[in-house]
Amino acid sequence: FLLVGNNTEKPLNFLAMSLICDQTLACMQCNDCRKVAQNKYGDIIRLNGKNNSIKKGDIEYIQNTFKKSSLEGKAKIYIIENIEYSTTEAMNTLLKMLEEPTKGIYALFTTKNKNRILPTILSRCRIIEIRPDSRVYIINHLIDLGIPNEAATIISYLSIIFSLIKINGN
Repeated sequence: FLLVGNNTEKPLNFLAMSLICDQTLACMQCNDCRKVAQNKYGDIIRLNGKNNSIKKGDIEYIQNTFKKSSLEGKAKIYIIENIEYSTTEAMNTLLKMLEEPTKGIYALFTTKNKNRILPTILSRCRIIEIRPDSRVYIINHLIDLGIPNEAATIISYLSIIFSLIKINGN
């Protein structure tokens, strides 16, 4: 899965929980869901390209780790946030993993700009566009923060416009 947008953290965690939870969708209350939420689930490897560029060695680490038996006994998940900050070598190594998927291993990626990802990787992902928060939600949140109603309305328009510009890469 590839989540595209600015606010991917909550949907990303919900998706990871849903892949592990015994319910159809994450119940967010069972032990497995709580472990995922607290980043304590043993069979999840999480990398963030924004913190450090994802390199070929990082992808090889995922491959080697997931060759071993499961710690939790359920799905294994590797999460690469901000995948657009991966080196070309890392993306090519990752592509080999995606071309020959292993049952029970899931890849979750996030990006703010899918145009910076190899088309061959995009073609092997289920892409989920994360849309900006609705104006009503933004206005109410700003008002709760003490912003006057008129200013909150203007800011909500601007935030959506800037989000769309950032998502589309313009």
